[in-house]
Amino acid sequence: MKDEKRRFVRVHMPVPVKISRDKGVWEDATALNISKDGIRIRFDNPPDTRSISRNMTIRIGKIPSEKSIKVRWRKDTDVGAEFNNTLNNKIYTTIVKSME
Repeated sequence: MKDEKRRFVRVHMPVPVKISRDKGVWEDATALNISKDGIRIRFDNPPDTRSISRNMTIRIGKIPSEKSIKVRWRKDTDVGAEFNNTLNNKIYTTIVKSME
């Protein structure tokens, strides 16, 4: 098993998200895990992962603000992305509590 060198702990719990690949068009997806610097997303209506934009916007759960993300990997219906700006403690804690 390879050693993972993550900066932040990942929380594994599904939470609904909205993804915008094109400005103004939002689609449903599920965050499978999240950390302060990244997120794993599974699309509810799987697009061809090759058509997924490198840069997207995400709304997580009931958090009103939108976050910019950059896709780092794609596999089947899942993508791994990093937040353009690391989540601050308040937002991260609110997201994790909403997942419980």
